[in-house]
Amino acid sequence: MDTVVITPGKGDLPLWTKGEVGKTVAQFKSFAFAANQRLLMANLDDFNANKMAGLIASITLGYVSYAAKQTLKGEDFETDYDTFIREGLDRSGQLAFWGDLNGMISKATQGEVDLHRLLGADAQVMSRYASRNMLGTLLGISAGRVGDISQFIGAISKGEFSESDIRAVRKAIIFNNLWATHYGFSQLEKSTYEALQ
Repeated sequence: MDTVVITPGKGDLPLWTKGEVGKTVAQFKSFAFAANQRLLMANLDDFNANKMAGLIASITLGYVSYAAKQTLKGEDFETDYDTFIREGLDRSGQLAFWGDLNGMISKATQGEVDLHRLLGADAQVMSRYASRNMLGTLLGISAGRVGDISQFIGAISKGEFSESDIRAVRKAIIFNNLWATHYGFSQLEKSTYEALQ
């Protein structure tokens, strides 16, 4: 079970994550770092038919996760091959830390430069990174919240609110992205934006 279930340990994290700044930046990246050694490198070292079947199953389940999340949010999801591979591979965790790095580069370049684009797919930011701001994408969720709050303060000082300003406030509210409450928060966000226009 220890081999199958990836549980991050002390030896899986790079040294730069030991300090306070490193802990903040990498606070939700421990799985990706652990998967790098225990999943990605292990599969590359001894790749066989069983591991290929596992890879295909993981990508399929990753895509199912993407489709289920989009459905629960009340949004449409793409069913083309490019999206199947892009979202499935991203959410499967098979690329470990390199998948997160690819997502960051994709977000920074608006989908123009990433692994999938190099393989011929259309330019598109992966859904997991679509709602994140650049600060949060590069430096972690805590920095992302600081970016959201500063965006909202800027909107208040100008007296003009865009949809992204209202969404920045929403992201700071607890349970806003939980599947059971997402629809209600979406309606509240929409009605608040319309009231401010």
